[in-house]
Amino acid sequence: APTNAPTNAPTNAPTQPRSSKLPSSLSPTSTPTRACASQAGKENDIAQIVEDIGTVVTPGSPDEAAVTWLTFIDETNSCLDGGAALQDRLILALYYYRTDGANWVNNSGWLTNTDHCTWYGISCTVGNIVNIIMDLNNVNGEIPPEFSKLENLSILRLYNNQLKGEIPSSLYSLPNLIFVDVEENRLRGGLFDAALFNATSLLRLRASFNEFTDGTIPPEISSLTSLQQLWIAGCGLTGSIPSEISNLANLKDFIAYDNELTGTIPDLTDLRSLQKLDLNNNKLTGPFHSSIGLLVELKRIILYENFLTGTLPSTIGNLDQTNDFMLANNTLSGTLPAGFSSLSQMVNLDLENNSFSGPLPDYDSWQFLQYFNANNNSLSGPIDASLFDKANLRFVYLSNNTLTGNLPSNFGQPLFLEDVWLNGNFLTGSIPDAQSGDFANITELLLNDNLLSGSVPASICSLRDESSINYRSLFDTLHADCAPFEGTDVIPNPCDCCSDCFEGKQQTRSTWHGKGPKKKESK
Repeated sequence: APTNAPTNAPTNAPTQPRSSKLPSSLSPTSTPTRACASQAGKENDIAQIVEDIGTVVTPGSPDEAAVTWLTFIDETNSCLDGGAALQDRLILALYYYRTDGANWVNNSGWLTNTDHCTWYGISCTVGNIVNIIMDLNNVNGEIPPEFSKLENLSILRLYNNQLKGEIPSSLYSLPNLIFVDVEENRLRGGLFDAALFNATSLLRLRASFNEFTDGTIPPEISSLTSLQQLWIAGCGLTGSIPSEISNLANLKDFIAYDNELTGTIPDLTDLRSLQKLDLNNNKLTGPFHSSIGLLVELKRIILYENFLTGTLPSTIGNLDQTNDFMLANNTLSGTLPAGFSSLSQMVNLDLENNSFSGPLPDYDSWQFLQYFNANNNSLSGPIDASLFDKANLRFVYLSNNTLTGNLPSNFGQPLFLEDVWLNGNFLTGSIPDAQSGDFANITELLLNDNLLSGSVPASICSLRDESSINYRSLFDTLHADCAPFEGTDVIPNPCDCCSDCFEGKQQTRSTWHGKGPKKKESK
């Protein structure tokens, strides 16, 4: 035998064999040293941590798997910092096993012998977990209440997963928590737990599209004075919006669409930081509150699909930062305020299905306009040619109003223009020729049910002719009054290329009483 063979067992051999099972008792045998000097010491420390964080481990449970991993498989020395890392690794292991971590979309690094601060979705500062970000990761299970033991946790983002159960109320006791995003999960219970209103450091709460059972937005919401984002869309909320919401002076986003909210919009005068107001698809009644027009930071006003009534206030002229103004499907009426001309940042305007009357807004300064929908109102007067000077204009919907005058000669000019619906008005004169480069991306052009004269120009028909150098492959819908009036051979706008022909109006504006277009044929 070789002379250098060991004569004795190595002095650093473990004093106890490694077991494949948990210690027989999870109760610590003594005060933990947090030094992991031995396997027995490590087991004792872990048992103490389990007790400290309030976890109850039962045989065969995910919690047992987490403790087993940390006790017998994890080989990192997590006790050198006094045991904080050992506790953090246990909490993350509990999260992994409880939420089927093996089937997450990304579980890179998890439950390996690497620093847990490098595991996917985990960020640390000086060894302390500060962010858990796992959006769209197929996290399936409940949010561990043990997360409340991560005292430095600042951001918890679990958007669009398979989470169920309740949001642990203990989370809101975390002193550094500023951002919670649990949107698009299957969480139940109460969103507005009493503990929430003690989370005075919270800046962003995103909880839309879950299955909460609160019912209403409580007035205690006013205690979250630091809050900048409140996203609670699609949460089954009922009742009115409490007036106390106006106490959230730092609020930038109030997103509560797709609920069953009722009553009137409260006075929002004090929400001077508000940038996004989205309450669409509720059951709100009453006027468009004049205080909205005082919120000069507003960029998005989304109030369609409600039961708002009355006229728009003159204060709208203050909203010169607004990009999106969406009021479709209400019962608003009256003329559009002159102040609309000041909304120079307008990108999307939707007034469809109301009862607005008078002229179209002065849109000369709206150089960023892309979408303009005023279908199904009672707007009158001409279409100013400046509408079609907008370089980014894509959609124009002005159907079923009482607009008059000629079609602007530049109505095909915008490069990105896709849809132009001008049907159901009292437009007169001939249909302008398409100039070179016009209608480059057109898909739908609706000119029927007007008082236009003459044929649809050959230059427009060439856009639908596959043999033409001007062919627009996406141009599949062209409507005109190219069917004869009933009982006559008179065709208002002969067209050999239209996809659909309509009978149109025989009467003049003064005698026409709202007979709808009659579709005659398809070509």
